[in-house]
Amino acid sequence: IISSSSIKVNASININGGNFHLKSIGSDKTQIVINEQINVSKENGVGGNIFFEADEIELLENTKLLATGSLGGGNILVGGDWQGGANKEKRVLQGSEYMYQATKVFMHQKALIDASATQKGDGGTVVIWSDIKNPKSITDIQGTIYSKGGQTAGNGGFIETSGANLDVDNIIVSTIQNDGG
Repeated sequence: IISSSSIKVNASININGGNFHLKSIGSDKTQIVINEQINVSKENGVGGNIFFEADEIELLENTKLLATGSLGGGNILVGGDWQGGANKEKRVLQGSEYMYQATKVFMHQKALIDASATQKGDGGTVVIWSDIKNPKSITDIQGTIYSKGGQTAGNGGFIETSGANLDVDNIIVSTIQNDGG
């Protein structure tokens, strides 16, 4: 969904292993506000993708962003790709160096992001980012983020949180690796 105004998600969204992309870009300050569950998990396969692009992104207390999969976690990009898309080897999206970077990202302490493998496979990639080149950008994360390896086997995935101003005082993170033992 592309909009030139703010976007608010107040209803659950379920897309089995699919892609969910919200982009709010306009001449005025744009905003994405999530206060529900967005689920792109896949029971028999690799989790899907969730991407958010806007000036300000808020993940409120009822937010659950789920991209789990039995064979591997998916990808969740909030405000930008890995290192703002500058790292060609680690970025999720080709051409993501052009992904719009947020100036303010907030994640409530009760919010959850999960891109884990659930059975056998590697965790996915989670990025919560605001533009590090903008001295006014703020990334304030107080919730729980998982990108775990599968329960029987798998490597933990990747989690990046960054911004010119970064507050992760109450964050809970796990990228645990499981070896089936």
